[in-house]
Amino acid sequence: MQIELIVQDSKSGNAWDMSELVNSGISWETNIAERPGKLTFEYIDQENISINEGSPVSFKIDGQGIFFGYVFKKKQSKSGKIQITAYDQMRYLKNKDTYVFSGLTASEIFLRITSDFKLKAEVVNASTYVVAPRVHDNKTLFEVIQYGIDETLINTGSWYMLRDNFGKLQFINVNTLKTDLFIGDESLLVDYDYSSSIDDDSYNQIKLIKENQETQKREVYIVKDSSTI
Repeated sequence: MQIELIVQDSKSGNAWDMSELVNSGISWETNIAERPGKLTFEYIDQENISINEGSPVSFKIDGQGIFFGYVFKKKQSKSGKIQITAYDQMRYLKNKDTYVFSGLTASEIFLRITSDFKLKAEVVNASTYVVAPRVHDNKTLFEVIQYGIDETLINTGSWYMLRDNFGKLQFINVNTLKTDLFIGDESLLVDYDYSSSIDDDSYNQIKLIKENQETQKREVYIVKDSSTI
């Protein structure tokens, strides 16, 4: 397996091949939810290497592009170790703005927002359902796009998602990402851990308060599982 890790300093423009300089494992994390792709690595400080925030980072394995993003964090220890954290373009969808959309599909909303923020993007699979008009006041860009995706899923059953594919944000149908791989006790799976918990995101009673514009009163709705209370 051949690893290629290239960083181009945002200030000097110099490019550094860090493939042989990384002294601890390169960590790459990605998620199907709103969290951006994350790449971290560590190297020993060297006089001729300068990596500043905003520097583009390219990571490939056997020539295949795995991650392309930008340096957001630097951490240096007394011993001279420097830890770099880079995120892909999904990180910019955390920016907040106000949008009012009407008569657009989820994929059209995606293109409008990515164009406004000058992000590299493409629609791999266009959606056709026209999302109901809505005012998005001071919401993250991801929340605005995700609303359109959720409405499309609820009304058509078609599930779309966002991902960064080596430097390009993509709007894509989840079903197109299916593979022929099966993971089981006779195929690829060598060990596993299983846990269950009611500590996180578990509720046996939900209370919803709604402002009634006609009566000018608050309406309270409660749903609960009495058997577990």
